[in-house]
Amino acid sequence: MNIQSKRDEGILVLSLEGRLDAQGTRELEKFLKDHVPETDRTLVFDMSRVLYLSSTGIRIIVATVKKMNGRKGCLLLANVQQYALSVLEMTGVLTLLSLHPTCDDAVRAARSVVATEEMKGRSVPISFTIRGAEYGVTRIGKDENILEISGYPSDGMRQNRDDEIAVPCTVSTKTCSMGWGHLASRLNNPQT
Repeated sequence: MNIQSKRDEGILVLSLEGRLDAQGTRELEKFLKDHVPETDRTLVFDMSRVLYLSSTGIRIIVATVKKMNGRKGCLLLANVQQYALSVLEMTGVLTLLSLHPTCDDAVRAARSVVATEEMKGRSVPISFTIRGAEYGVTRIGKDENILEISGYPSDGMRQNRDDEIAVPCTVSTKTCSMGWGHLASRLNNPQT
């Protein structure tokens, strides 16, 4: 297992290459122990070059998720290839993971996790644009984090936000993730 590390917007990204089998898992465990400081709360695994994923590979991924959750952060997986994705899906651990199509998407999501934890108790709206549509997300609630999302979807014909219809939505952060198949897919296709 070849492991390269870099920091992107302060988030540690590990690019994994090879087989995440028993040997690869031992190498990844050692790397995590030696090179990931306790101060890192979020971590991205770039899985674009992972050729094989075994049960021991799944175990290290789940253990890292738990470790990052204990630090009030998370592990995000990027560029998961079809074989590894099918193994994760087949074993049922896919629901525990935050998957993203690119490293840039995973880093943005990781930054939002860090920012949310840093701003605990303060509600600061986040705005973003996807395919010409504007969305705003605000954390509301004291005891439970709830995201209030409103958007102005673009159908390509309307020129400004005053011409468009707002799409309000409120969701618990415990029931969603900004990754594939979750809230992000609904934002990309608001009709669903």
